Amino acid sequence: MLLPVFRLEPLPLPLPPGRSLSRTVWLWVEARAELMEKAYPQGYGLAAVIGLSETHLSEIISAINKPESPVFLGNLNAPTQFVIAGSDSGMEGVLNRAKDEGARTAKRLHVSVPSHCVLLKSVADELTRLIANIEIKTPKAIYVSNRRARALRDPDGIREDLATNIAHPVRWHDATDSCLRARHPFFS
Repeated sequence: MLLPVFRLEPLPLPLPPGRSLSRTVWLWVEARAELMEKAYPQGYGLAAVIGLSETHLSEIISAINKPESPVFLGNLNAPTQFVIAGSDSGMEGVLNRAKDEGARTAKRLHVSVPSHCVLLKSVADELTRLIANIEIKTPKAIYVSNRRARALRDPDGIREDLATNIAHPVRWHDATDSCLRARHPFFS
């Protein structure tokens, strides 16, 4: 849970009188979404692939990924459930090949931003700048990094993770396994 991590220090954006923690978090989410959309307003997005292993899908992505049609693994949701991120042409190539090679499902999602891949490095850089002035405390609850799939307790590590995870694949399955092993209250 992210809320216990933030302290009542706003983002360096205009805030109306009566600012609050929820307002700060909302502004963070809003800034993140606006930066993502601005970086790739069209021609990019996400797609789901179900039924292949991570190794198999990664091989397909490596074969298709080119500078003119970038595509990357974006989310690892389960052992055979993934989201890819990238250009329309790159994703189309991966989806077609994944279907040919036995994927149960391979389809575009209604998302127009290539989340959780290196294409959003510039967004991560800007978020790093924005979050630099927010004080983050050591969390009382467990903060699990969705890209590292492990608990983080250091405020600087959490700050870096919050700012840069948009440019790295989400290891959701591994993160939830980590929570189960740690007996996180959400999973008990």
